[in-house]
Amino acid sequence: MIDCRFVLHTNDAVKAREHAKKLDKENKNLQNKLTEKNQQLNASRELLICVQEKINTLKGPFQKKFDQCMEELKLKSQVYHKGALVGNDADKIMQTENIKKIVKIFKPMTVKLQNGGCQTFSSNNMMSKVSTLLTKLSLCYVQTLFTKCSSLSSRSLFSFSQMYQLWLLVSGELSA
Repeated sequence: MIDCRFVLHTNDAVKAREHAKKLDKENKNLQNKLTEKNQQLNASRELLICVQEKINTLKGPFQKKFDQCMEELKLKSQVYHKGALVGNDADKIMQTENIKKIVKIFKPMTVKLQNGGCQTFSSNNMMSKVSTLLTKLSLCYVQTLFTKCSSLSSRSLFSFSQMYQLWLLVSGELSA
């Protein structure tokens, strides 16, 4: 005669083994999916590196210098603000010593062309215009920051049209 406890124990053991096999199979499927996702992630990272390298090769000398300056100043444009500098980064870029670093980017440079010739880009005049523009913007920025109003009014904000008019004035295309 077979003991009833033995039968129950055997049935439970068989069920447990079947369940363990099922869990093992699910685990292997999940590991395979994880491996596949990791491979896709690595491929995406490699593609991103390729795209970034291509973008960097297409940048001109001023853009490369500007990016390097932004990196040195530890400034990062915010994608969700359409590449704008916000908060502390905006404060940082308007500091006098940082304006000087940015203006140095526009120092005239001679670039050797692929056809063997040379071409000079920028000029001292352009450096002066950029310096004047950034200095005036920083003054307006500081005035806006230290306005005694509890909230910024439309008069204290420096609008895009005002910046454009300032640029035209600085560049000599608009008379005061």
